[in-house]
Amino acid sequence: MVKNSVWIQQEIEEVKLHVYRSNVKDATTIYFLDGDQFEEPFNHWIRKHQPALNFVLINANNRTDDYTPWPLQASETMPMDFGGKAAEHLKFITTKVIPFCESEYGFASSADKRAIGGYSLGGLFSFYAAVNTDLFGTALSCSSSLWYPDFLDYLKEHPFKAAHPKLYMSVGDQEGTTATNLTAAQTLNTIALKDFYEPKFQAGDFQFTLEVGNHGNNISGRAWRAIEWVEENCR
Repeated sequence: MVKNSVWIQQEIEEVKLHVYRSNVKDATTIYFLDGDQFEEPFNHWIRKHQPALNFVLINANNRTDDYTPWPLQASETMPMDFGGKAAEHLKFITTKVIPFCESEYGFASSADKRAIGGYSLGGLFSFYAAVNTDLFGTALSCSSSLWYPDFLDYLKEHPFKAAHPKLYMSVGDQEGTTATNLTAAQTLNTIALKDFYEPKFQAGDFQFTLEVGNHGNNISGRAWRAIEWVEENCR
């Protein structure tokens, strides 16, 4: 239990949500993945900064299934299975979570007032969402798992669906440098995608941050930098 919590606790089809409603009318709503992981640090920053933003932190039943675009079987280069159920999880968010939150809390219902964000596999899912639905005007991808096989090419072949998209990307400068499995491609793939996307966005609609350290360094701080960018650029 988070002390002095700002969160309203909700549950939809056994998926837990943490909801924060700003007192600012028509504030942008950030739908951020791995809710339990970010509940406490976001609570601290919301209480300290009182951002003009709404938040919906969303848990997953199984993040290695729910956040991945297609199945990946365990192998010598990645000793675990990934279920590839991102399409199902995205449908749950777009048909259950968003309608509930906009009806229950009066959140703004236009794409330019919705952002989808996440870290690691959550960042991967944020990209997947941005190219598969026009409901999110902004995507936040922090240290996204862009090592995932064939996903870089997939993004290059599938443009963002929103009419006027915005994108925040970040990665640590040491991510993947000591890896001997598929994750070794993390930073190189992220830089390659950054170079691909940057000229496609209008001025002020794209931000890339090269963080210091590896994948596990200052996770919540990296996520909050993305939040601050939304507050400044997605009013």
